[in-house]
Amino acid sequence: MTTAKKKPNPNDVIVGQNIKNRRNQLGMSQEKLADALGVTFQQVQKYEKGTNRTSASKLVAISIALQTTVEALFAGTGMKDAPEQKILSPQAYKLASQFDQIENPKLQAAISQMVREAPKKPEAAQSADIVQLKTA
Repeated sequence: MTTAKKKPNPNDVIVGQNIKNRRNQLGMSQEKLADALGVTFQQVQKYEKGTNRTSASKLVAISIALQTTVEALFAGTGMKDAPEQKILSPQAYKLASQFDQIENPKLQAAISQMVREAPKKPEAAQSADIVQLKTA
């Protein structure tokens, strides 16, 4: 007799992805998060994939370890009380962290302008902007 493989609940997957994204933002390994929670890194993997549901008490512990709110971990689930704040991707978090280290206000302004305009421009124009920044 074969049993059908049970798919994770979509909300568990979203919460797990939010946990993973926040952990990556902080540059934290699964092992370090697991140690903070008193579980194995394999358990953290299961939380992040949504294959194991995360209990309320674990969600509180995770939010403390990841320096965020429980509500933020539910972003994107469609819950009315969950804030629709977006947890940044690891690349966006890295960019924001590096941007704050730029001491030249003119360079910060130029980069800000380029980032604001990038979604409006074709790829070739974006490449030209990058070359222009390198020579500035």
